[in-house]
Amino acid sequence: MEQLVARRAHNPKVVGSSPAPATWKVRSLKSKDLRLFLYKNHILDQREFSNYVILKMLEYFPQFTEHCIAQPGDVVDIEYKSSAGLLTLWLTTRDKEITIGFSGNNNLGDFHTHMSLYGANTPDEELAEAFKLIEAIISDELTIVYSTVLGYTLRDIDEIREYQQPNELIGETKWSKL
Repeated sequence: MEQLVARRAHNPKVVGSSPAPATWKVRSLKSKDLRLFLYKNHILDQREFSNYVILKMLEYFPQFTEHCIAQPGDVVDIEYKSSAGLLTLWLTTRDKEITIGFSGNNNLGDFHTHMSLYGANTPDEELAEAFKLIEAIISDELTIVYSTVLGYTLRDIDEIREYQQPNELIGETKWSKL
């Protein structure tokens, strides 16, 4: 349903005191559109976003409870080490976005990805994508690729081999082996 909404001039008695009256259309928003609109217009501040995401994350992955780290600016990180301690799966709420990545014991940049790259636009959509990705990693559904140049990544091994550098070692592994 559309409505016409008229905007009055600042002082209608004085010509030129503000722009001429304008007319614009307001349309009803579907609930998903409204959630996206509210999220993109920063209705949640950083603290609210972090609290919401971490609460939901800990409900889904209670094993992360002892691995939450408060950061400046109301950001919360989760750093969860693999069983052998060779790789850390991390999550951050920085910039009101869920980002997930790896850190290895190799001083390389390693891998990270933003849930918005999976088409997620709201906190709930980001959480759904994060749950799927983390579950696939820690259940060994996804293969983790290691390169002595790139570090740990979830990129396709054939893509990495295509650009393999001399003396670069590349291999595949699973979370449970790290």
